[in-house]
Amino acid sequence: MKIRESWIDRLRGVLILLIVLRHVAGPCVDRLCSGDAAEALSALMTFSIAFSLPGFFVLAGMCYKSNVDWKAFVCRKAERLLLPYAVFAMFSWIVYDAVYSEWDGVLRQMLTTIMGGQDGKSFKCNSVLWFPPAMFMTLICYRAVEASAKLRTTLKILLCLALWILRACVIKYKVSFLPFGINGMIWYAPYFIIGTMAKDWLRSISAFWLGLASLSGFIVLWILAYTFPIHPLSAEGFLSIQGSFANIGMGVLGTFFSAAVARSRIWDVRFMRPLERCLIAIGLASLGIMLMHKFTIVALQERIPVIRAMFGDDIVMAMIGTILVFTVATIVSYFATILLRRFAPWAIGERAVDSR
Repeated sequence: MKIRESWIDRLRGVLILLIVLRHVAGPCVDRLCSGDAAEALSALMTFSIAFSLPGFFVLAGMCYKSNVDWKAFVCRKAERLLLPYAVFAMFSWIVYDAVYSEWDGVLRQMLTTIMGGQDGKSFKCNSVLWFPPAMFMTLICYRAVEASAKLRTTLKILLCLALWILRACVIKYKVSFLPFGINGMIWYAPYFIIGTMAKDWLRSISAFWLGLASLSGFIVLWILAYTFPIHPLSAEGFLSIQGSFANIGMGVLGTFFSAAVARSRIWDVRFMRPLERCLIAIGLASLGIMLMHKFTIVALQERIPVIRAMFGDDIVMAMIGTILVFTVATIVSYFATILLRRFAPWAIGERAVDSR
């Protein structure tokens, strides 16, 4: 599969926008909003989190190539993922300590950086920093398993089940210290494996039927999820069979529906082309946007009283505030990525382009 197929970049654009939306709505639900506004933003956040991050791992599996030398593979993935992680991890805790005057936590945050974050809560200013180590560990571990065994479809399915059972055990026994993305890898690696199995199928099936089937299944699971005593997207909900089924199903079906939209012929319509170009541009800058958007969100929601005051118990004002912060955070992080691409591409895992 060619990584630069336009629909893949469109899909990346959709997924990163959902991640930005989730991180805008999250603080509102936790501490800024109340009443009906909090409930509305909670539903928005739950929708955006259901398949945005699983989608990136499915997409990585779809684009995975095994015909690369092992040493070159590891070096390129370290350059692509670990170097940006190190840069933004240090930048994140310095910014957080400067903004909140918590310099007494510098040593703890340095240790957190070295250990790969352990979990999103360890980086208060940039909680998404768990993603690069988790993706790196997923790629390296899968490549190692692939090198030692012939990964046929049956074995891949069994491997997914084993990882999900392991994840349930990690949650049940509250195993919190799993360094360098291992916790995230256990949960998201099955989505990567699903991507390796689904890449040819996704290309061959009609975008219309793929979208119809996956959207129907997603809606059914979404409705059923709210009938469970414990919400399936929570850690406790995942421990139940029904909750884990709904959680995993929504992640996969939501990704397939997004892929169907990205592949659909709607992008051939002339008036849709400006939106397509925007999505592709955002998709190409997705890693930079992922690593930088939280700075803008924290600055707007925590440090600007006028914007902070918009998030209360009024649904209309909360939605206007969410759209405003979402738009500004996306634009700022996108253009910051463009600047880094121009002057320091290594900071976002890219290589300098010879302009001659």
